[in-house]
Amino acid sequence: MAIVSRSRRKKTCFLIFASFVFGVALSGLGISTVFKIANRTAPVNNMSDRFRHPVEAKENVVYETPSPVDLPSLWNACDDDHYSYDRWSKPHDNDEYTSSKYVTINPPSIDDRRLGNQMFDFAAVLAVADYTRRQPLLPRGWLDDAFDVPVKRVDRDLIGTLCPCYVFEERSGLRCDARVFNLRSISAAGLLLNGYFQSFKYFRRIERHLRRHLKFRGDVKAVAEKFLTDHRPTEWGGDGSNYATIGVHARRGDMLRPHLRQYGYTTATKQYFRRALRYFAERHPRIHLIVASDDLTWMKSSFEDTDDQQVRLTFSTGNPAAVDLAILTLCDALILSTGTFGWWAAWLSNVTTVYFKDWPQPGSRLENNFRKEDYYPSHWIAISG
Repeated sequence: MAIVSRSRRKKTCFLIFASFVFGVALSGLGISTVFKIANRTAPVNNMSDRFRHPVEAKENVVYETPSPVDLPSLWNACDDDHYSYDRWSKPHDNDEYTSSKYVTINPPSIDDRRLGNQMFDFAAVLAVADYTRRQPLLPRGWLDDAFDVPVKRVDRDLIGTLCPCYVFEERSGLRCDARVFNLRSISAAGLLLNGYFQSFKYFRRIERHLRRHLKFRGDVKAVAEKFLTDHRPTEWGGDGSNYATIGVHARRGDMLRPHLRQYGYTTATKQYFRRALRYFAERHPRIHLIVASDDLTWMKSSFEDTDDQQVRLTFSTGNPAAVDLAILTLCDALILSTGTFGWWAAWLSNVTTVYFKDWPQPGSRLENNFRKEDYYPSHWIAISG
């Protein structure tokens, strides 16, 4: 009897112990499983590029986090001149864009922004389309007054109907946001870019491709060429072989508004323009200065003391923005004040360029959002005023 009782007690103890172990294991499995499911289904609340502005068919907007990448490599996408992805180095024709997925501008960014800002946004769309193998779409009406851009157009009100969409919101318009190089893993049909994307680093790996897309319309180019022909200094021979044509772009107008100046915007000074002219006068015996500005009266006073024997002044008056831009791109060198219009004239022409060094205002909110090396190419020449 005693032996049987001991045996039963051992068996009973074993069963109790086994039940305890099994219960703990099952409990752990349950906790783990619930944890995994919660991680997979919980809404994402910490995305800095979350959609903030509604588009049509809002319920089809997709919130998803791009696949993780090595952070140093991601930053190299902005800062390393030799950084490249497998697709960036291969230029291609527009007929390769056959994907059913697309990339375009987020509707709230399709506002009254002017030509220079439209060009930065389009360059970002084209770069992201190339990198993610999507079809680029351009908002209807954008760039049409200046360029023959060979991409499909889309009406602002119809963008929402192409969702589900993922909206990428740029952190700052005046510095390269490296997160844009981590969008390849997005599975949504539509990729919408929200911001200004004012950095050449977004599109420097597709430069040749972008230049093929930014070809001036034939009528715009013809008017610009005729303008320069009609205003050649005939007393210098007129063929341009013995003088340099220097384009000047000066933006003042809206940049003089108090709230913009308080934010950190500055305007180029007369001293700056005279120093910039002196820089070229020391390198060229004769200069034909072509000036495009929204304040020609002020610009005329800036150059009133120039040497007539060395410098000829021509002011572009009555021309639309597209023609002024084309005129500037045909010059031998450029002097810029501030603003994206002049920036694109310099990028398109790819000539010696001088820019206003004292922008933005030091210590301002604008400067805090600005990264000089992301905005100005290193070979452009900074001159203070």
